[in-house]
Amino acid sequence: TDDAVITLAGTYTVTLDVRSTVASLSLGAGSGAQTLAISTNNTLTLNGASTVNSFGVLTQSTGTITGSGTLTVAGPYNWSGGTLTGAGTTTINGTLTISGAASKDITSSRTLNTTATTTWTNGAVRIGSGAVINNSGTWDCQVDSNLQNPFGGTATLNNSGTFKKSGAIGTTIVFNTLTAFNNTGSVQALAGTISLRATGTHTGSFN
Repeated sequence: TDDAVITLAGTYTVTLDVRSTVASLSLGAGSGAQTLAISTNNTLTLNGASTVNSFGVLTQSTGTITGSGTLTVAGPYNWSGGTLTGAGTTTINGTLTISGAASKDITSSRTLNTTATTTWTNGAVRIGSGAVINNSGTWDCQVDSNLQNPFGGTATLNNSGTFKKSGAIGTTIVFNTLTAFNNTGSVQALAGTISLRATGTHTGSFN
């Protein structure tokens, strides 16, 4: 339950293959590539302020990030599967890449803030049980897949940046009647179709 600090220069990977609970985590404050990989269906619980700095890379292919603390990611976050849950907040100030056929889940009042470029290339993104996505950067859908709520409860996407579909010629479905899509930024269908099936308020632009 102590703090976990990874600051040494060099190129290395720490793979989480156990259930770990830490007060705070600091990764990538030195130089070289420093990667935290969450896999094998295990859980990282963060109950304090945690940071993946600009030299750090967060990779999640399965497993769970949870806890009441805040996780701020300045470097890349490569998300190909697994769950963000718990009452805490994850803020991605670096690039977020959503890939892989497995579902990516945000549940239990988790807040995900995306402030830079999010590139979604594969798999469904599932959000519910009070979870919120706040996008102030560019969320780029390059896949014919769905942003859906199979969990019940509320789910909200607040877009103050750009939400666009730039790849694939089919349909990307955004939510259903249990959810809200609020747009104060820009929604752009540059390829295929964006199907909005949620409630919400819209003072931004649609192109």
